[in-house]
Amino acid sequence: MAETAVATEAPVRAGARTKLFVIMGVTAVLVLGGAGAAYVLLAGGDSGTGHADAATADQSPAHEAAAEPVYFSLAPAFVVNFQAGNSRARFLKVELDGSTRTEHGDEIIKRHSPALRNALVMLLSRQTYEDLMAPEGKQRLRAEVLAELQRVLTEQTGAAVVDDVYFTSFVMQ
Repeated sequence: MAETAVATEAPVRAGARTKLFVIMGVTAVLVLGGAGAAYVLLAGGDSGTGHADAATADQSPAHEAAAEPVYFSLAPAFVVNFQAGNSRARFLKVELDGSTRTEHGDEIIKRHSPALRNALVMLLSRQTYEDLMAPEGKQRLRAEVLAELQRVLTEQTGAAVVDDVYFTSFVMQ
């Protein structure tokens, strides 16, 4: 009697395995079909009819400003003596960072670093202690630094390259 129980279990297991393989096959087809449909829908479904996506149709250099900014540092810090109302010697130490959205802008800035640093040393040396004491004076200087960097880079490369500059350290003594 035990032999008949074993004999009847074997065909049931074989049938269950066949059903399992059929269900797994149907599930795999559905998953792959859904993934394919999602790809076509999310990729825009461009079927080669000549319609271009609006985001990729306008990739001219004029629209390069939409790129993520790349930050750079004008290290080492600038240390200059500058003018004061009295005869006392004053020193200014400024650390500058900046941003660019130009492709390879950080490499261009590094290549022209000597000319940029020279122009900034001359600009910083012309400042007065009294002007830089007020926050407005520091903002004005920041704008002048940006304009000077853009001027030098435009002369050297034909493009302004630098979008913004930031004082990361500003010490007067």
